Amino acid sequence: MFCEPGIPMPITKETYLKMVSRWLSIIRYKECGTIIFYPKSDRLRRINQFMADLPVLKKNLPEFAKTKFLVLDPDIVHFDDEEELKQFILSQVKENISGDLKTVIKNLGSKYRLVFLVVPAESLFLERKEDYLANLALQQIYNPTISILLFSEIDLTHPQFFPLLTKYTCFCQNLEFIPLYKNPDINCFFKYNEAKWQIKLTKNQKKQIAINCQHYWLIKEAVRFLRDHQDEKIQKAFGGEVMQIKLKVLLNAFSESEREVFKKIVTNQPIILREEKHSLNYLMKMGFINRINDKFKLTIPVFREYLENNSFTDKFLIDTKGEIILNNICVSSFFSEKEKKILTLFIKKAGVILSRDDLAKILWGIDDYDSYSDWVIDQTISRLRKKISKLGLPPKIIKTIKKQGFCLPKESH
Repeated sequence: MFCEPGIPMPITKETYLKMVSRWLSIIRYKECGTIIFYPKSDRLRRINQFMADLPVLKKNLPEFAKTKFLVLDPDIVHFDDEEELKQFILSQVKENISGDLKTVIKNLGSKYRLVFLVVPAESLFLERKEDYLANLALQQIYNPTISILLFSEIDLTHPQFFPLLTKYTCFCQNLEFIPLYKNPDINCFFKYNEAKWQIKLTKNQKKQIAINCQHYWLIKEAVRFLRDHQDEKIQKAFGGEVMQIKLKVLLNAFSESEREVFKKIVTNQPIILREEKHSLNYLMKMGFINRINDKFKLTIPVFREYLENNSFTDKFLIDTKGEIILNNICVSSFFSEKEKKILTLFIKKAGVILSRDDLAKILWGIDDYDSYSDWVIDQTISRLRKKISKLGLPPKIIKTIKKQGFCLPKESH
């Protein structure tokens, strides 16, 4: 198996082969599918390993010699029209074929097996890029030998996203869920980090990290802390500032109903709503929650402790000087002047739908409507969401209200 030279595998051979055997099956039978994969930080590494693993590919793909893997990052490769998609495909296979996209795809089908690996597919659903999904689905219609695999860290079977997923049925041909790694994979991950960083952990350190963290991203942070603070006690690795930030980012990566499930389990409240029941089953499937004697429990102790000690909602405030405050920290400098003015308006009008005209008055002034541009407004909201996300909050905290405008919920104020 492909790996970094001199560095052991971060997961067992058995786990890796079990994982990719399903991908190979989808490709071998010329189908498509959706792969829900934790952790996000490991996803692209395993995909790269898979594409470089020639012995496994040759053994399991009868048409390996003519198979071409194309990795699509929707955040980088933008398909505004079919011409752009056509040019991207031709650049990847290094061919020069004339004609429209449909003609090119059909002609390539006689020479190659095209396999599209879409990473990260979650952005297509979070940003409702339906044209992108439609363009991808069309490729299989043009050439039924094409396989498309969507790799996502969010639950695309959630009621919020499932209607869009099922609209293009090829992506529902196969649904695969890859949960959090467990022992003995965690032991492999310790060996991987020890070799990579040239350190040696004690048995007790590994035991405590394995018990408390479990999620690879959190395990790596605990090991990194011990690497940089060799004289500190192991418990400080779990309560350090960086670990707390990562726990916050991890929490905010979950959907609203998933966070509500965590909250209700921690606070011993019943889970009744339909979306929450769906999320509960999903989180159990992915290894974040288990059930013991009819009682649900979070499987990652350091994550559970974080939830018990912290509020589930972050709030923006405007102080007497007009500065934007988030959890007692001034974050005004994080935004441009216009972004700051827009966000200030959202905070002051929390719970109120702001129209595009309301935002235009901030961007261009009351009397300068000649400069009005829906595109500029959308880009400003997009930048605001991205910066808010970097502060550890959900980017969709600014909600789009169809045909009305935008809104910051009251609980964020």
